[in-house]
Amino acid sequence: MTMPVYHYFALGRLGRGEVVKLFLMDAGIEIEEVNYPYDETWVENSKKLHQQGITRTRKVPALEYQGLILTQHIPILRFFARDLGRYDGETNVEKFAVDAVSDIYIDWRVSICRSSSYFELTTR
Repeated sequence: MTMPVYHYFALGRLGRGEVVKLFLMDAGIEIEEVNYPYDETWVENSKKLHQQGITRTRKVPALEYQGLILTQHIPILRFFARDLGRYDGETNVEKFAVDAVSDIYIDWRVSICRSSSYFELTTR
């Protein structure tokens, strides 16, 4: 099996794609990482990724996995939870709880990213 290729920014531990990397590590899935600087070169890099079919939206994270191109961090997490048969709950009630926590995370992320102090920290 070909090793999955994970495309993301060279941000250290910041950014929404980091949760994907941590999830894959916890699941025991080894990845090849391709990191892109988040600077003036990103516009050109994102165009190249789009032309190569790695991202439809010119955004990362993107993951090449078993002939698929997976994009957007929450759908990637949900894909692997279902694909692995783990992390997603077994009953409808458990699946509801997982979805609720996911939505809480999304709401939290939106609110924290809107705060000026977080924006200043991540754009330095």
